[in-house]
Amino acid sequence: MKKTIQNHFDQYQLSGEQLRRLREIQSRATLPRFDSFLKVRRVSVAFVSVVAFLVIGVIGTLAWWQPWNRSTSISSLASEIAYHHNKQMVMEIESPSTSAVRAYLSKLDFPLIESERFPSTDWELVGGRYCSLKGHIAAQLRIRNKNSGKNVTFYQLLMPKEMPDLDGTFEVFEQGVRVELWKERGLLLGTAQEN
Repeated sequence: MKKTIQNHFDQYQLSGEQLRRLREIQSRATLPRFDSFLKVRRVSVAFVSVVAFLVIGVIGTLAWWQPWNRSTSISSLASEIAYHHNKQMVMEIESPSTSAVRAYLSKLDFPLIESERFPSTDWELVGGRYCSLKGHIAAQLRIRNKNSGKNVTFYQLLMPKEMPDLDGTFEVFEQGVRVELWKERGLLLGTAQEN
């Protein structure tokens, strides 16, 4: 009986040639899977490289854009000031008294100040009116140089939160006038005048 079973299974044994071909078929079958693995890995590396490139590009763009945007915000405010100056709107109140103009412009959410740049020995107030700068309520004043008689439009507003901090004086020629901006006692001050 045992011998019969062994003879039966011996019939199904592969010859040397059959075994070689089977191994050859097996090796071909596993080779594509390895290639697929390599392809997937190449695609993954390429994908990660593209994502890294995009992230670096976005970070670089933001780093470059921020100072440009800040400069543009100050520039656009200067442009708005030049526009208001050129309109030469009539003052709502004409008075050389700062307290009288301050009382008239009572809807301002800050008190008007007398700037250190315009001492009363050289400059006098002509009058004032309400104005809007960058969507914020502001004071538009007119001051006159006592010696030359030259008028300067003088603006005051609370430092807008969206505006970058201003160190020193920002000066630009805009729409034919010279505009200067600076910060003083918590306010953003600006002037516009013909050259």
